[in-house]
Amino acid sequence: MPQPTPQPAPAHETSNKPDKRQPKPKSAASRSPLHAGIGLTLAVLVGWVLPPPQVLWLALSGGVEGFDWAEASSRPCEMRKLRLSEAERQSAMLSPSHKREALATFAACGVVVIEDGVPQKDVTAFRDALTARLRPHLASRGRVRAALKRAILGRGSLKALWEEGETEAGRVQDELMFADGSEVRERNSGRLDCTLPWRGPPFGASAFVHNGFVRPLLEALLGEAHKLHSVHAIYSLGGDEAETQHWHRDTSLLFDGHAAAAALPPYAINVFVPLVPLEARNGPTEFALGTHRHARDGLPFTGNVNVSFAVGAGSLIIADYRTMHRGSFNQAAEPRPVAMLIYGRRWWSDTENYDGANYGGFGPPRRADPQTEAGIRETLLAPLEHAADAASWTGAASRRNLFFGLVNRWERSLHRELDAEHRARSG
Repeated sequence: MPQPTPQPAPAHETSNKPDKRQPKPKSAASRSPLHAGIGLTLAVLVGWVLPPPQVLWLALSGGVEGFDWAEASSRPCEMRKLRLSEAERQSAMLSPSHKREALATFAACGVVVIEDGVPQKDVTAFRDALTARLRPHLASRGRVRAALKRAILGRGSLKALWEEGETEAGRVQDELMFADGSEVRERNSGRLDCTLPWRGPPFGASAFVHNGFVRPLLEALLGEAHKLHSVHAIYSLGGDEAETQHWHRDTSLLFDGHAAAAALPPYAINVFVPLVPLEARNGPTEFALGTHRHARDGLPFTGNVNVSFAVGAGSLIIADYRTMHRGSFNQAAEPRPVAMLIYGRRWWSDTENYDGANYGGFGPPRRADPQTEAGIRETLLAPLEHAADAASWTGAASRRNLFFGLVNRWERSLHRELDAEHRARSG
């Protein structure tokens, strides 16, 4: 997997143009003492109507005074987890000091954590609905793996298994897991990326997609016109299934190799919400702090501090899309589900992982060597062909490609299971 080089010096951020149809709001820095006095007086006058936390925010000048990405991202990373006060919980808003601290930590480290930022009722509803949604897929997956283990023990042909083999429910190639590759992508053995519907609860609940603690940070980092790209869950299976991932970014850098790219503000952000408590045993995601400021993919990175976060269900882990990370080995017996919400600037989209041609975690097989003239042409025209013939990527060829791709991806975990079953019979 490509790796980045150490960071170069940062440059200055470019600003977003305001919507000319709307009045331009005054920054906190431009407000006079008179404005602050009026705000405080108004807060006192309406205090009998508004709860105390709202009065507090009204009396304060608010905003993030003087936040500058280039300056903040050049500082050394000092990783802190933010713990919300009771006033913040009641108002579902960050205090101005916590907002400044969150932005400074994110800019310097590439990730920031806000503990217990989503109510437990919303976490439970999301987790229960996800479990129900994945149950048929996991049952189908179990049947396919059982058929594969029988074929391995019998030295059977994988081609014959795909074309003629059967599971307890029927033909292998008719199994449900090969039909829903547009929604469930197994990018590593035992680690499923599930695309979820975002219209309404539980997956589209405001506590997740429009979280009051996250929203002002997204506005400061991505601009007021940012968008929700998609809603997902990362479902890491327990036992011997989910292995430690390689270090990676979810997409390539926009301007790989350009020194100035290291100083650019983020174009996309991941918001992770653990649906169960995270601890070392169940394999929390590990982040390489500061790697969002690196300007090049492809070379090893050194001198970075790698951290994972032991936090409760409903905490918010907000990460720059450029920050290097990896999922850890889940040694627990139970799965580790984590909600993942992807936000980006209006013009940005992740076409590497979620376009129509990525089926089940695999792109379409290449027809030509990438180094040949035909291969170069294939690479150049691939996005147009995928868009023009999107329906074909869910057909028989993609299902077959998914089967053989998973056979390779599952090889080590299948052999571990077979060895364990043999030891159990022998013992």
